[in-house]
Amino acid sequence: MAPQTIIPTLHHLTSSQSHRILFMLEELHEAHGLDYHLHIYHRNNPTELSALRAVSPLGKSPVLTLDGPGAPSPFPQLPHHPALLAESRLILEWLHDTYGQGMYDPTNAADHRQDLFFREFAKATLAIKVLLTLAFEMTPAVAAVAGPVVAHWKKDLVPIYDLMEATLSEERPWFAGEQFGLADFNMIWGADVARARGYYDRERYPKVEGWYQRVVGRPAWKRAVEKGGAYNLVTFE
Repeated sequence: MAPQTIIPTLHHLTSSQSHRILFMLEELHEAHGLDYHLHIYHRNNPTELSALRAVSPLGKSPVLTLDGPGAPSPFPQLPHHPALLAESRLILEWLHDTYGQGMYDPTNAADHRQDLFFREFAKATLAIKVLLTLAFEMTPAVAAVAGPVVAHWKKDLVPIYDLMEATLSEERPWFAGEQFGLADFNMIWGADVARARGYYDRERYPKVEGWYQRVVGRPAWKRAVEKGGAYNLVTFE
């Protein structure tokens, strides 16, 4: 990789979907020597959460800020935050486009279509069902009466996981197709929450379980867990 003049800083909230951004940063560091900074905000620390709100206009994580001479403005529609990237999918794509040297590009047209589909599916279908279930479970005001609603959302996950299981094969073991790619980075958050919280029957979906184990077995994932502070999708502590 050419000499790096712009250093990305990940503003990372513990036990959050920011973990997949840290995962990609570690992948890029391993493959291309990417340097980055990491600022950790602990979920249950009000002072640190206030500091995060000072960085992000929405007070959300992940947020990537860019430091260095000539740092670009990825989203010029946010003129008051010219060197800030927000939203997980956009951050993942920007990091890959900027530093990935094509390492996650699909190698054929069929994989390209599948990769695009599951990048969108990850948030528009999988994550929205998982997070609705999570919200009803974790919100004290409704948790006591949320049982039927949670059961409904879990039932809705069955055809989603059926599709995921049917997609994977020995020849194409990743949601990006033949090789690990952007779709897999996008899919892991919703899938990880659902798995950790028992939202589906693992034995019914052995290919999904195999995919999950391959993702979390990657050295970059393990380093991200070590560096990122707490990552507990059951208690979110």
